[in-house]
Amino acid sequence: MRRKSLRYVCPLLIALLLVSCNPSPTATPLPAATPPPTLAITTTVVAVVTATPTALPIFTSTATARPAATATPITKPTATLEPELSLVETLELYSLPGTGRNPSALAILGERLYVANWDTNNVSLVEGGKVVDVVSVGSHPAALAVDLAEGRVYVANSGDDSISVISVGQVVVTWETGEEPGSLALVDGKLYVGSKRSSTIYVHDGESGEPLGNIPVGSGFGILAIVADVGGQRLYVSTYNNVHIVDLEALARVDTASFKNYRTLAINPLTGRVYINDYDPDEGQQYLVALGEDIQRVRGRALVGADPGGAAVNPRTGRVYVTSTWSDTVTVIDGESNEMVATIGVGRRPDAITVDVETNTIFVANAGSNNINVIDGATNRVINVIPLAIDIGGLAVDSRLDRLYITITSMDRLAVWEKGKVVGEVLVGRHPTDVAVNEMTGRIYVVNHVDSSLSVVDAESRQVVAMVPLNLRPQGVSVDTGRNVIYSGDVVIDGDTNEIIDHVGVPTAYKSVELPVDTLVDSASGWLFVRAYNGIPGSNAGLVISMWDAKTLEMLSGSLGGLSAGAMAYDAATQKLYSVATRFSYTWLYVDDVEGMTKESEMRLDRYPTALALLAGTHHLFLGLGESLVPAEGDGYLLRVLDTRSLGLVADLALFGRPRHIAVNQRTGEVYVADGDRGVVSVVQDVPAPLPPSPTPAVTPAS
Repeated sequence: MRRKSLRYVCPLLIALLLVSCNPSPTATPLPAATPPPTLAITTTVVAVVTATPTALPIFTSTATARPAATATPITKPTATLEPELSLVETLELYSLPGTGRNPSALAILGERLYVANWDTNNVSLVEGGKVVDVVSVGSHPAALAVDLAEGRVYVANSGDDSISVISVGQVVVTWETGEEPGSLALVDGKLYVGSKRSSTIYVHDGESGEPLGNIPVGSGFGILAIVADVGGQRLYVSTYNNVHIVDLEALARVDTASFKNYRTLAINPLTGRVYINDYDPDEGQQYLVALGEDIQRVRGRALVGADPGGAAVNPRTGRVYVTSTWSDTVTVIDGESNEMVATIGVGRRPDAITVDVETNTIFVANAGSNNINVIDGATNRVINVIPLAIDIGGLAVDSRLDRLYITITSMDRLAVWEKGKVVGEVLVGRHPTDVAVNEMTGRIYVVNHVDSSLSVVDAESRQVVAMVPLNLRPQGVSVDTGRNVIYSGDVVIDGDTNEIIDHVGVPTAYKSVELPVDTLVDSASGWLFVRAYNGIPGSNAGLVISMWDAKTLEMLSGSLGGLSAGAMAYDAATQKLYSVATRFSYTWLYVDDVEGMTKESEMRLDRYPTALALLAGTHHLFLGLGESLVPAEGDGYLLRVLDTRSLGLVADLALFGRPRHIAVNQRTGEVYVADGDRGVVSVVQDVPAPLPPSPTPAVTPAS
């Protein structure tokens, strides 16, 4: 076989890959299991500093592009054999009293922390460093307010225009209120409810829920945040590009100041200073602005992270805490000097934040990680991670030891599963997304998405032995066991020294260099498959798969799979690459002959493909299938098993939750499927099966 290679691909190659991409659909959350252990953490990442890498050069190439595939598209197999495979067990990693996803608000009452969970329509009750109960409320809870004297917690349900009142761990009453409530304040027994839609504050009696009137607050897109002054005489109200004062005696707006602010709003009750965010378009920077009580005088400005979210003040220390949903950090500001004290790395998309003044403890709700970070205000360090749901990031198998490694993003942990149970845990970095194993060296590699780092874990001691810095927002990792080389993000790492030895940048037709989303390497052939964005704007944008020489990092001429490429699996024996892709309402399984650089076939799927794995011994390809994107037979999630020799259907196994990841023990034939909704792992025992017939060819609709 003759193949031309180049250091980086030419624009013609990328142009051949133009199609359109479709974002992955959002999974519908399902109820989860029951009560968790305390997760005390004594080590943490305090400061997060991510350097922007220098773009790699693009070299002009004269390589001949791969010709277009001529294979006939085929549909879902029509012949189904009786399934020989079976679900043998379900591994529940950790139990919780209920699942909370997308935390949107926090409040403290006594020794309990209340967490409103937007996606799961409930409130998690946290005590002693763990979730002790979960209370169902209305649709999309967006804000909380506490009545300390009466021991009540008010919940604003923005999805069904209601207020839930929680007392003694249960909802005791639900009131109707104005449209789309999104913020709350309780003052002198009256509950003030800010509408996200109408720039109106609705007033209720805090005891009976009786409507007492409403307060119009200017115009715009609605009320973004409300705080009350310590005397209970006025409300400070944030709307888009404005902050207002509402006099509670007159029930009227009495003053307005204009800034480029959004929803960041807090008050120091001892000094009367009001804090809002303000964007400087000339600098492209966000600031925390300290205002006097009259909101017309600026007392100070401090730089904070991009896309600031919630803010909270500890009046005893004077420190102000501001979340950044873009940089995944909390900025600590000295309230007296208006200077930044620290930047603390937390979970993914931190938003709501609150302070326990008595203990000088700060609680941060990470909407993208489904957890709570607990920060010690004295040291500015994260001292605990409290999961609201058990979210699995990735799976990897050590076939020699029959051991499964599981990254749990909501716990910042690597769990070690062996002989039917979790036998160990390793605290890694923030929001671990993927994991890979080098069975020859006994090292495990964990990608920390928020930390932008790679944790190197020794399998024997279960200790992190090295942390390797990666590029911004890394996702995947793969290991060349023969050469002991690790690929993660754009970084190539020497497994002996844990030092970075090279970088991989994928050039595009638009003269940009894109970072790999993930990689797949074959030690025997020395081929590296890289999935990355094609750099093309508009409807032709998407992820594509390119092929590289793993030793020289030369990019090989040709294209693999389809646009909007998803999971990949490689069969070293037959030199075939299997990949999935989604475009609009169509999903496909692609089979490429890597040696000949030709597309063998493309199979139309009836559900959204979420994961892919291959068991070479039985010739079985495992597809995790999620939501139906075209009319499908039946509902629910599936583990579809195809025979790679014919692409015929071996079995469709029903799953309880959305399959997020699949890993295979090549020695025992055990297949592990991570449930993305319930945080459990299903174990399927694979067995040899008769060769099923090939599917019936069919005409594919024009796309």
